Amino acid sequence: MAVEACEVDKKILPQACTDKNSSQHENNRKNSKTAAKRQILASIVANLTVLASGMGFGYPATTLSLLTDPTSIVSLTENQGSWVASINTIFSPVGGLIASYTLDKFGRKKTLIAINILSIISWFIVAFSSKSDSNLMYMEIIGARIIIGIVAGLSSSPSSVYSAEIASPKLRGFLTVFTSVSISSGVLIIYILGFFINDDWRKVAGIAGGISIGALLMLYFVPESPRWLVMKDRERQAEKSLKRLSGSKSNLKEQLQQLTEQIRGNEETPVKPLSRWEMIKQPIFYRPLTIMMCFFTFQQLSGVFVLVVYSVKFSVAAGITVDPFLFTVILGVSRVMGTIVIGALLDVLGRRLPTIIGGLGMGVSLFGIVICMWNPCTMTKWIAAFLIFFYVFASTISFLVIPFAMIAEIYPQKMRGFASGITVSYAYILCFLSIKLYPTLVSIIGSDYICLMYGSIAFLGVIFVYNFLPETSKKTLQEIEELFTKK
Repeated sequence: MAVEACEVDKKILPQACTDKNSSQHENNRKNSKTAAKRQILASIVANLTVLASGMGFGYPATTLSLLTDPTSIVSLTENQGSWVASINTIFSPVGGLIASYTLDKFGRKKTLIAINILSIISWFIVAFSSKSDSNLMYMEIIGARIIIGIVAGLSSSPSSVYSAEIASPKLRGFLTVFTSVSISSGVLIIYILGFFINDDWRKVAGIAGGISIGALLMLYFVPESPRWLVMKDRERQAEKSLKRLSGSKSNLKEQLQQLTEQIRGNEETPVKPLSRWEMIKQPIFYRPLTIMMCFFTFQQLSGVFVLVVYSVKFSVAAGITVDPFLFTVILGVSRVMGTIVIGALLDVLGRRLPTIIGGLGMGVSLFGIVICMWNPCTMTKWIAAFLIFFYVFASTISFLVIPFAMIAEIYPQKMRGFASGITVSYAYILCFLSIKLYPTLVSIIGSDYICLMYGSIAFLGVIFVYNFLPETSKKTLQEIEELFTKK
């Protein structure tokens, strides 16, 4: 009607009609920019929760040598130290399973709040652990690492699912990478703290707990996901959430109606029965689940998380002569840089191309490190240092970041929380096995052959991605669901 009226008005007041259209276009542009800013800000705040997970992963890398120092008043044995480094990953699958329930039952925001509370408890247990009894200190740290392991499993999907659900298709890839940015930033923060506070691991844990308190307080300003609210028939709250995320009252009713039709329409289609257990049998569920589990298998078995935990020992084994703690900080910077780069380019390059390029880079760099190990000299030590740096960067823009970004978008709305939790649980089971077995494998076959194994798996992962991973870039969540209903 507005267009028809404008056509009539053009015969009488052509300039006025042009000004009206220009003004409307300018308002739409401003509203779109405001909504984008609010979506980005909400996603950043939601992902501050994930910093605790990254700090938990990186904590052993810079503090394990202090914990196992026999000259300390209280210290751990090497075997106890390996359990401190790996036990968190045993319980990460538990966190993933809990998230599969809480995400859909209680919502995205309440799950994020619970994660921060658990993080604070974990860090303060370490910060105030016993200073006179080694066995008591060990049990306290193990208990804290179990909690932070549950936190890691819990936090791997809620923030990325939240980001995917509040984002427009143009922003979705950029926002879902924020989870990986937060994990990498958490690792870097703990590396930096360990470098500057290299004689007090309790103080490092206390500062980490303070960061989690800040993340918890910031969540007060974040609205719940409108999609989840509509799925729970809470339209009034969903409208308020849409208003806060868009920053405008215009078209709220229209947006809410469109969102409601999308979700309820999905539930009425024959391929999406109401029963969860019947849904599992549908290709719209098991096809993406199979693809993502294979994707995470290549992620974990290519050494991505092993280097996060054992970065100091790995650099020493490769013959790096630089201060291993300083080198660890440099690797942390490389990881954050890679995450930011892929976040900026993910919606431009898509998901498949960066993974293929990064996977090839991982394989080449690992094979190059082996050659340097077999031909030790001053030059090869520097080459090995560069190749480790390149491996971290290449893995970040591919197998580290992209699987976590895709679990937020590849699963159907009704099963997104459940499927994401199951996938994360599976990934962390493999993570525990790879981290726990790494010292054993080093003693049996040596660091060089471990690198050959990781490099070979990275190349196999590239073949898998080329043949089976679908491209989800620039598609709406509904279009992605339709990919798996076609034969």
